[in-house]
Amino acid sequence: MTEDEIATGSRANAADAAILDLARERGCGKSISPAEAAHRLAEHDGNAGATDAWRHHMPAIRRAALRLAQSGTIDILRKGKVIPPEAARGVIRLRLREIMEERR
Repeated sequence: MTEDEIATGSRANAADAAILDLARERGCGKSISPAEAAHRLAEHDGNAGATDAWRHHMPAIRRAALRLAQSGTIDILRKGKVIPPEAARGVIRLRLREIMEERR
């Protein structure tokens, strides 16, 4: 594995973790915005003080959300309704899939 692949993999894992940690903190039935997860990722990187540092992480967060939704871990919501991952465009929110929440 090259250094780029390792960095990409760890970035993907960090994005997944940011989404899942926030969703678990928020609790059953509650949702988070992808921007909240991007802010968390920026804090993790030590860039919390930079005003727009979180924006750099949005593509990784959205990719992670798609992966997590496709694996059945989270739901992607638009206007409070679950949408398929491939329809995730524009303003979305994320929440743990209720089945996952029941296992905890």
